[in-house]
Amino acid sequence: NEAEARAGARAALPLFEGGDIPGMVIVAHERGNCSAYNAGWQTAILHFPDFSHLLVIDDDEIADPQWLERMCHAAETLGADIVGGPQMPVFADAAHASWAEHPVFAPPYRQTGRVPALYSSGNLLVGRNVLTAMGPPFLDLKFNFMGGGDSDFLSRAAQTGFVLGWCAEAQVHETVPARRIEAD
Repeated sequence: NEAEARAGARAALPLFEGGDIPGMVIVAHERGNCSAYNAGWQTAILHFPDFSHLLVIDDDEIADPQWLERMCHAAETLGADIVGGPQMPVFADAAHASWAEHPVFAPPYRQTGRVPALYSSGNLLVGRNVLTAMGPPFLDLKFNFMGGGDSDFLSRAAQTGFVLGWCAEAQVHETVPARRIEAD
């Protein structure tokens, strides 16, 4: 998501080209997080025609070792088209740990099961069937710089009739810098 300078792409590309890490560099040609998601999801559809599920975490998150298996298992056993999971905060300043249960940071659900709504793309499994039906652009570009594009996408998917699930056991750990706890 750096259409101008592309410093991240320049840093990552040699790792992929040299075979050090399997993968590819995807550049969103418009700035904004929705543009970045759309570029990644559309690339997955075009380059990986046999995938059944797309899994998403943010660049400031680390998944538990069994995360992938747990998310896929939840989708299968719940019959869910989209599955969310907890984003567990890891505060840069340990003194902020008391904020972990605040609604901004606490998971919206505690148990695995079908749910009426999901709110974040920070820990998400999306079925190919959802992406095919919803079509690009998946996330509305009007949310590019204000946030909420993921919530809007998830809400539209639920309204379309896709089944939402939650996997409490599929945690990711999200780095929370001190500035996110400070008042404006």
